[in-house]
Parts: sequence; C-alpha cells; structure tokens
Amino acid sequence: MNRSYVVCHMLASMDGNIDGDFFGKNETMSVLSDYARIREDYQYDAILSGAVTASSLYAEGYRKKITKDKCDLPRQDYIAVKDAESYIVIVDPEGSLQYGRNTSNRNGRISHLIVLLKEDASDKVMKELQEKKISYLFAGKKELDFPKALEKLNAMGIQRVMCTGGGVLNWSLLQQDCLDEVSIVYSPVADGRNDVARIFDRSSFNKKNKSISFRTEKAEITKNGGLWVVYKIK
Repeated sequence: MNRSYVVCHMLASMDGNIDGDFFGKNETMSVLSDYARIREDYQYDAILSGAVTASSLYAEGYRKKITKDKCDLPRQDYIAVKDAESYIVIVDPEGSLQYGRNTSNRNGRISHLIVLLKEDASDKVMKELQEKKISYLFAGKKELDFPKALEKLNAMGIQRVMCTGGGVLNWSLLQQDCLDEVSIVYSPVADGRNDVARIFDRSSFNKKNKSISFRTEKAEITKNGGLWVVYKIK
C-alpha cells in the first residue's frame, strides 16, 4: 500500500449518532475513557479532521469571506515541519478556516497542522498558511482526492491516520475506498435525534453515494459497559 492506513474511530450512541445530548449522560462519560484508551492503542501518526470539527478544536473558526482572488502561484505542496511527533490533518479544501498557530496541544500531545487544499484555493490562503508555518498539501482540482492526499501523507512518513469524524468526512473516505478499518465504541444510550451528525452522513459533495458492506472483525464489552465493534470492508 502506497498510502497511509486509515482507521475511523468513533464514539456513538446506540442509534449511531456522534453528536447530541447523549454525551452528557453518565454512561457515555464512563465509556469515553474506554474510547480514549482504545484510540491511543492504535498508535496513530496523524489525526484526520473535517473542517467543522477543526473549526473549534484546531482553528479559530471560519473566515467571514472566502477569497477567490488569484491562482497565480504554483500549486506546490508546502511542508513547514518534516519530523513532527504527530500531525493534525485538516480537510479544508478552499481554505475556509482561520488559523492562529501551526500546532495543536491536546492532552499533552503537540501536533503540527497540515491543511488539505484543492488547487483552486486562493493565493491569499497559501500565503497566510506559509506565514504561520502551517503545512499544506494539494489534492484534487475541483474536489478533494483522498487517495492522492493519503499517498502524499505516506511519503511524509505518516503511516497510520486516525479519522475521528465528522460523518460527512467518514462517508467521503468510504466512497473513495480510503477507509481500511472502522472502530466504533457504542455508549449504552439511545439518542433518538435525527438532526445531528451520524457515523456516516451522505453529502452532495460526493458524486456517488453507494452502500458499502463490512465484515465484523471484533465485538467486545468494554471495561465501563460500552460495546466496541471493529469492522473491515467486506
């Protein structure tokens, strides 16, 4: 395999929601520690995050306006840091997020930011990222090409990538045959909401929306009463 191996690791309600009121329940809070332990056991090199998730965790929100001024600069990848301990890879095709710094420090883990851009992102976005020493990779002209992005990450020495959502990102990876393993820790709570993100969410961004079959590799009860299920593509 000449691309990074991708694991989708999610904490979900019994009905497949990955956001919502169920996170405030005691049962979910207990299972959260199981989820975190399993995540670290995967020994990943990078976290792959969608723009919505990244806007609050790794960036300073969205730009008020996405500039489409020029595309005069060569569309060449910019690698600010080549030997980081870990990375946060942000799917931000148009450069719609505002970034304050080039690293993220979560739970004592310092990770360098890498932004995945489309080739029609503006020169202004490229210049701003370079000024802040934030790496960026181009992957696709009009839509994001995940296989290409993962090949470039692998060439940087990033062998294992963990995707932690959201649902649209998970679905997009699945549709482009870029999910190698799906790990779900289910909280014993039913949420019932249909207005929040789910493990997989279809999107108009994808040209195809085909159903995908999986093979169940593992199913076990966690220490705090959750259910951990691992799937592989069938």
